[in-house]
Amino acid sequence: MLVGLLPVGIAAAWIPLRAALPNTDVALFLVLAVGAASLAGGRLASVIGSLSGAAAFDFFDTPPYGQLMQSRGRDVVTTVVLVGAGLVVGELCVRLSSYRVVAARRGADFAVLSGAAGLMAFGEDAPVVVAALAGELVSRVGLADCEFEPGPPSGERPCVARDGTLVTLDPEPPSGQPREVDLPVWTGAEVIGRYRMILAPGPPPSRDRLLTAVGIAEQAGAALAGYRADGRHDGPKPRRLRLVR
Repeated sequence: MLVGLLPVGIAAAWIPLRAALPNTDVALFLVLAVGAASLAGGRLASVIGSLSGAAAFDFFDTPPYGQLMQSRGRDVVTTVVLVGAGLVVGELCVRLSSYRVVAARRGADFAVLSGAAGLMAFGEDAPVVVAALAGELVSRVGLADCEFEPGPPSGERPCVARDGTLVTLDPEPPSGQPREVDLPVWTGAEVIGRYRMILAPGPPPSRDRLLTAVGIAEQAGAALAGYRADGRHDGPKPRRLRLVR
């Protein structure tokens, strides 16, 4: 994490000023540098920046210069405060960055749901809405593929509960096959279909992502409920509606 070494560069750049300005000034800049490193590199960069900043402060900006040794008690106190303040500021910056990511993700999730509602409001056919939502599931949940199938889950594959939990997910797929999960599509108390989600390699989606998937499936259920209520389900039903982005 090279970004965690940013405080070292600032401590070295302070060398021409150390005779004219107190080293507590550079300590404040080092704390800010740790915060910047945390925003760019996360929690590990925060820890590296705090420790490397304290070592560089000792080496470049406290007498005797050029040695990891301090001759004044106030410099020892400043170094300890520098480490503590750097860790606290770094953690705050990491959490701020995480909150921004979550807020942006939730905004995108809301846009998907409102977009589906807009399609239904303008009278778009349910098969189109369902297919479009299959593509959004691929994008928002991070799937390898997704397709809609009519009828309730057969129980042969793991299933996503309405609270966002995965039921009976095998830790590893048999024979190297991709893991498949059913996402039921509800209309009221009835399951009228399911999305067959093919998980991407790696860990399964988080519960937060699965709750987003449940919300998308609810939109598909609302579209299909209106489709059935209008009597447009009398003709051949589409077996598979697929849209992968």
